[in-house]
Formats: sequence, structure tokens, C-alpha cells
Amino acid sequence: MLTKATSIVLAVLLLTITIYAIDPPDKETVIEEVSRFTGLSRDALSMVFDESPKLLDDIDDTVFAIQIVDKFCEARDTEALVDLYDYALGKALDKMKDQLLPSALNGLLTAFSFYQASLEAIRDYYFIPRFEERIYREYKKARSEDLQRGDTSYESKQTAFSRATTQRNSGYYVVRDQMFARMIKAKGYNPELIGEKLERDLHRKIDAFWLDRLELQLQQEVIRNQREQIVSAIWKKSAGRLKAIQAGAGQASGPGGFFFTGKDMPDGWRMSVSERTRPEEINPHLRQDGAWQQIFTFKPAGFQEKNGRFYAADGKTILTFMHNRVRVIIEPEIRILRHKDMYNRDRETRFSFKARVEEDIRNRRSSHNSNARFVRGLPGQFGIETGYLALDDKLPGRAHEYVAVFIKNGWHVTIELSAYSMRELERLVQKARASGRIDNYVMKTPFSEQVMLSMVRTVAGKIGLPKRSL
Repeated sequence: MLTKATSIVLAVLLLTITIYAIDPPDKETVIEEVSRFTGLSRDALSMVFDESPKLLDDIDDTVFAIQIVDKFCEARDTEALVDLYDYALGKALDKMKDQLLPSALNGLLTAFSFYQASLEAIRDYYFIPRFEERIYREYKKARSEDLQRGDTSYESKQTAFSRATTQRNSGYYVVRDQMFARMIKAKGYNPELIGEKLERDLHRKIDAFWLDRLELQLQQEVIRNQREQIVSAIWKKSAGRLKAIQAGAGQASGPGGFFFTGKDMPDGWRMSVSERTRPEEINPHLRQDGAWQQIFTFKPAGFQEKNGRFYAADGKTILTFMHNRVRVIIEPEIRILRHKDMYNRDRETRFSFKARVEEDIRNRRSSHNSNARFVRGLPGQFGIETGYLALDDKLPGRAHEYVAVFIKNGWHVTIELSAYSMRELERLVQKARASGRIDNYVMKTPFSEQVMLSMVRTVAGKIGLPKRSL
């Protein structure tokens, strides 16, 4: 039966392991990392991995290796680094060291092995003085030139260590003497009879501990400064796998994959065909002018529909739901216009939607809807390069329209949301009540800036980032 003290010790150990455990990445994490690096949309990657699970299996070790690098960079101190290595990464590092981890990590891994050996020798006798940071700065300064040349020799480290510990007021030898006293007391040695040989051996172990500790701290700083290059090198080792993923995502990542699906609807709404258009237009389709288009309508989720009206679960409350319409148009940022010149020769004119959007922002207007007033710019939001949000609400008694126009990753996107605003609904309901036509209405409309920005975020997220060449 476990004693109370034993239970406490076990609980602490389990907590420590939980803190530093690193599980292999799940599917969503892999998709997020691959999307961030390649620029492929998350939806396209999800479709590829669903259709070809082997591609997911091939790339998850790569993402795991990147997570390991991040954990090395994030460790707050040397103790955290050691715990990270001992509890979480030992087996993973052995598996990945040769195949995935780049040579830039060799210095850190070598420093780990030396420090672990030194730590085992004096684990019960060491303590961390307050001046450790000052000694480290001097050690780093002394090692900097050799480090730039990739010199990890013992001679280089020993020279830097001597310079750092023999500086004026370093305090190192006071600490070393205290650790030496702890060691001989713990081992039961007689200080008067210890002998020069054993004394030198114990001093050497203490020096080796501090030298290896300083070197490990320095190598962690190197990894932090070179993180981007190291991560790029890891991805480069997986270039073949990434090309296979990009090939599989070829169709899924095209413009047809940038549009809305039922799962993209804002809370409280579902996607339905527009009453004013052909039902098939809810599916993205290519127009004759080369642009892709989708048209649908919002309908309230959780309400029963009957004869164009919506009822609450009790069957009594009628929900006013005026007509609304969403139209999404996506086309290349550059359009080539072909025409004949005065001599009947074929000519091409290059038209830039991006230039027009930027001009609209400067003039605070919308070329798409001349009646709309400029609401805000969108550059920098959701990875958008340039764009704006405009609102046409001039005429009372009819549906208003939000228009979002933006450029991202070579695509020109226009999103229109036409619907009655809440203010217009209130006015219409008051008019209907005054005439005695209705008595119990609940008002609901998708027309809001929040819903509009949510739609912008969805499409921009699906477009992703510019693809990288591998």
C-alpha cells in the first residue's frame, strides 16, 4: 500500500512527465503546418489527406520534427531543456536524427550528451548561483568567433570557459569550492586525507559540469537564432513528400475550392439555394468571362420552414425572414483582354484588378457598387494584400448591400450580401402590425458587418498563402 509521502512523489513525477510530454501531431496540426509552409488551403489539404492517408503518414514525422525544434527554442532554461530531452524527446530524436533533423542541430545534441554525462557525476551536489548569467555572457563572448567557424572542439570551449571563470569578481571558484565541500562530505571523505589526485578529479568533474552547461545554453541560443533556417532545412528533406501533396491538391486548391460549403455558415444560419436564381448556382461554377461564381441564401437554423415562413419549435412564433442573397465572385487578379486594333490585328491588354482596388481605397469609393459608401480597408486582415468593405444603405424600404472586395494570392474576390437590416425589419414589422396583418414576429437577419467579415475570413482562409517552390 502506498504511503502518503510516496503518493505525493509519484504525483509530482507524473505531473512533470505530463508537462514535458510531446505527442505526435494530430491531423489538424499537420494540416495547419503544411498549409503555413506550402500556401495550400486547409480545405484542399484535408481533402487530399482523406483521399490519400499515406501522404498524411509520410509527412507527420516532418511536422513532429518541427515541433521538437520549437520545444528546444521555447525551453525557459537549462533544466527545462534536460527535462524535455529526458521525458519527451529521447526516442523521437533517435528516430529522426539521421532522416529528418538537419546538421545544424548537431551542436545542440552533442552539448546535450556531454552535459548529461557531467550532470550524472554531480547531480546531488550542484546548485545554480545568481551570477551564472554574467559568466555565460563572458563565455558566449569568448566562443563567438570560433562558433561562427563551426568550431565545437574541446580546446575552444575550454579557452572560453577559462576566460569566463577567471575574470575579475567572477565568483566561480567560491562556488566550485562550495560544491567540492558538498561532494566530499556526501561521499564521507576526510578533507585532510583526500589527496591531490582525488581533489583534481573532483575539481575536473565540477569544471566539466559548468563548461558543458554553458555550452548547452549557448547552443540553445544558436538554435533560437537559426530557427527559420532549421525549419526550412527540415521541410527540404521532405521535398519529395510535399511535391506529392501539392500534386494531389492541384484540383482541390483551385478556385473551386475557395467557396462556401454548409459547414462555413455563421452561427444560427444554414446555407440554401437562392429563391431568385437557379438552384444549381449554389455550387461554384465557371462563367463565360472566366470568373468563378456562387450564389446562395441564408436561412435560419433551428426553425421549421413551411410555405416560405419559419416557425419556432412550439409552432406558434413566426419568424420574419425577408429575402437575402449572397454572391461570391473569384477571378484571377490579372485579366487579359483580347481585341483587334485599327488594322484588325490581334492585341492583348493587361488589366489589373489590384490596381483598381487600390485606387478605390485611395478615393474611398467602390467601383463595384457606385452607391456604396466606403466602410473600412481590409489590408493585413486574414492575410489580405489589399481590399475594402463598402455599404449601400441609402434607400429605405429595400434590401441593403454589403460589398467586400479584396486581393489575395493572385485572386480578386468580391463578396456581396444583400438583405434587410435590422432597422428596416423593425420598420416593416411595425407597419405590418399597424395594419393588423401580424401579431407575433421574431426578427432575424444575417445583415451585419460581423457576418460579412466572417465570410471574408472564410474565403481568405481557403485561398491560403502563396505556394512555395520546392
